[in-house]
Amino acid sequence: MQTGEQTQLWQLPERGYLSGIAATSNGDQLILAYASPPPEGTPQLGATDIYLAAPDLSSMDLLLERSVQYESYSNPTVSPDGLWLYYAHVTPTFDAVGNTTGPSFGIERVSISGGEPEMIIPNGYQPSISVDGSHLVYLLFDFETYTWSLWIADSDGANASELVPDSSFFAMAGPHLSPDGSVVSFAASGEMNAEANEPTLREWLLSWLGAAPVQAHGPPWEIWTVPATGGTPEQQTELLIDSPWTVWSPDGVYFALVHPGGILLIGADDPRYLGVSVGHGEIIWVSDA
Repeated sequence: MQTGEQTQLWQLPERGYLSGIAATSNGDQLILAYASPPPEGTPQLGATDIYLAAPDLSSMDLLLERSVQYESYSNPTVSPDGLWLYYAHVTPTFDAVGNTTGPSFGIERVSISGGEPEMIIPNGYQPSISVDGSHLVYLLFDFETYTWSLWIADSDGANASELVPDSSFFAMAGPHLSPDGSVVSFAASGEMNAEANEPTLREWLLSWLGAAPVQAHGPPWEIWTVPATGGTPEQQTELLIDSPWTVWSPDGVYFALVHPGGILLIGADDPRYLGVSVGHGEIIWVSDA
């Protein structure tokens, strides 16, 4: 981070797909949301399994595997004690003749050592766990209004509390708690008009599953923060970017941001450009201290 030098850990095979990454607090394991290249002549759907990997990617062990088309395991996050993996599990829904009609999803957790997954937040998406392991922040989707809201809950999903209502933004992404647990950062796009946005959000969900043409990502995105106890969101950037993802620095002074235009460091001064990115994705901050 200090030199801006980039080191590539892994070259994905052609048509392989990596959608998310997490690391244990001691850095001895990476968790990858990854899809291996599909058979020749079939499309890459962008739906991923979960692998446990060595830090240098010398080994990869499959932990959670898709069983049907369009199913996906994504957005991995690991408890600080390294015992629990949290993730979003998306499964398709079908009509009477077998056509894909949309997704069903929720936040699950499973022991890193294996075992049966546990659904803890139905309709939840993009979980992120606090530094002390006590809380999760996540998005919640309303299938009646096609809107997103931002929530915080205990690490087992209990005592959930809404932080940003679904009337606030067209879309939200990537919530993360600050290291001291006082503030949640998130990306958001557009002022919300539920009636006008409902068709666009429905089309976005179907296009994600390959059931409709791919849609644009909507209005420009910015980074916002909101107190973890609730309150009014505050806009932190004026970047007019597309689908960013952020993560806090270990000291809580900065956050890093990745979007198709590059990787940025956001703090008290003007944003600092750190390097190129290859498109949309997630970013993690691993301290060597």
